[in-house]
Amino acid sequence: MAFKISELHTLLSQARIETYLSYFKDEDDLSLKDMQAYELYIWNIQISAALLEVISLYEVALRNAIINALEPSYRAHSILNDNFIRALKPATREELLRIVNKLSSHKTYEFHFTNGRLQPLRIDTNEISPGKVVAELNFIFWENMLSRTHRERWISHFNKAFPNACISSPNERDLIVNEIHNITSRVRYLRNRICHHEPIFDESKIDLINVFNNIKQVLWYISPKTADILEQLERISQTIARKPQKGKGIREIP
Repeated sequence: MAFKISELHTLLSQARIETYLSYFKDEDDLSLKDMQAYELYIWNIQISAALLEVISLYEVALRNAIINALEPSYRAHSILNDNFIRALKPATREELLRIVNKLSSHKTYEFHFTNGRLQPLRIDTNEISPGKVVAELNFIFWENMLSRTHRERWISHFNKAFPNACISSPNERDLIVNEIHNITSRVRYLRNRICHHEPIFDESKIDLINVFNNIKQVLWYISPKTADILEQLERISQTIARKPQKGKGIREIP
């Protein structure tokens, strides 16, 4: 049975329905266009789910890579080290301390001055472990760790984070980190669109194949094994191949 997107008027706003219909604006058969738009809506859900699986792997791999590069300088407590926290830009520092205080049951941690001297936080790592904090931090925190401002905290141990990125000079290393930063920004943008149930089907606005290939590249920098895992679990390639095409009629939704 073929469904029409117009039948989803109780689920979707008219503006959202028009977004899908407009993709097939050159289709003269209005009934066929209605069915094609429904197929595209279902496909958008399917590709969004497939991408979230891959993005989840990317986020976990990236944050662990950055932690690996931080630990040689800040030891076992890494992101809970006072010197590390103090060096962060205010917004990033506030985000980190927000998580720390969320996990703290008996104390609020904040920097303050006594007799003109900045007092250490001395976070109780018996109660609040770096691992607990890492698990709670938002994706944008790790994106910020790749920025020019924050990468100085870990870039001297670049090879601990991205051991398979072949570099021959500091300039080449910086170019690769810039690349990873830009990729991560695009991945986070895409994830946010998916999580807000936004359309991502328009290839003129979002090149999903390019984003996927970029994710594979960064994961390979981190670990070829992780890149292999991605190849085994991903459903993106086959889902993209099933995308409803303009002028191709309708197909059965699998």
